[in-house]
Amino acid sequence: MQKLKRRLKILLLSMVILYCLLLIPGSEKNKAIVPADKPFAWDLDNFWKQLEKGYETTKHGDSMQADSAISNLFLKELLLYHSLNADTISASDKRLDSFLFNYFKLAPLVAARPQYRQQLVEFYNLGRKKIKEQSCNWNINDIAVRNILYKLLYGMRMATEEVLLQTDSIPFHPVLNVQDEPSSTPVASLFGIKVHSGDLLLSRGGAEVSALISRGNNYPGNFSHVALLYVEEKTNRVYLVEAHIEKGVAVSSAEQYIKDKKLRFMVLRPRADLLQIKNDSMLPHKAAMAAYSGDIQWLTKAHGTRHITCYFYALAIRRAQSWPKRL
Repeated sequence: MQKLKRRLKILLLSMVILYCLLLIPGSEKNKAIVPADKPFAWDLDNFWKQLEKGYETTKHGDSMQADSAISNLFLKELLLYHSLNADTISASDKRLDSFLFNYFKLAPLVAARPQYRQQLVEFYNLGRKKIKEQSCNWNINDIAVRNILYKLLYGMRMATEEVLLQTDSIPFHPVLNVQDEPSSTPVASLFGIKVHSGDLLLSRGGAEVSALISRGNNYPGNFSHVALLYVEEKTNRVYLVEAHIEKGVAVSSAEQYIKDKKLRFMVLRPRADLLQIKNDSMLPHKAAMAAYSGDIQWLTKAHGTRHITCYFYALAIRRAQSWPKRL
């Protein structure tokens, strides 16, 4: 018995010593990782305060004066829009800054005078479409160009959504139709929206990590997940191919996809004027069908690169060092 106690004491002491040794930091110096690019920052705190002040003044001030200010800003925006519509412009064109900041000034006034809300939403759709068309000729690999495009598209959408939030006592349709891009692929309905096989569905999940995914990057956004939609030709049933943290890449039915919590949702579709789509109008459907069936050989042959679908992201402490590689 005495020998057993002695051995247990020695074992316990050894474990304590080993634990203390493990607490000693390694001799290698950890090198700080320097980011390749700086995260985007608005740096417009004073301007945001002015907009907030303008909202309060308009909400509680003279209505005729507010209506006049709104009309003048709408007129300025409309003239700028026609000017941008008439030319092929570069990302550095100063008219784009004027277009954006006039819209920023207009949005809080409309939030205070909601009878102009629908007019603002319709104008936002016009402006967004024109910016997207113009950006087809821009070098998106240029950081300055990317910043400008982000400011225009994300900034105007956030301003529009803020107006909707400030006027939520007035009913509005939750679906904002920007453009119904023509497609020859099989069609179905999801969330009451017409979708085509090969569409990409962006969404914001309800889990905490979804907030990190959507916001934790150089360009904070509102989406955390993307799914490739496949519509079965004979049955028009909808299936979605999507990567999940807990189970990797999986195929979900429309019912399963809808059941999974979504805070917001956006449908993206390849442009009909793309050369690849002109040559094969069913190409998006073929890609979606290959992803649905797990046909890696077709994807590799079609694009020359291997698409890895065995995605797995384990939230385990023992695998913490591998997270950056997996991300």
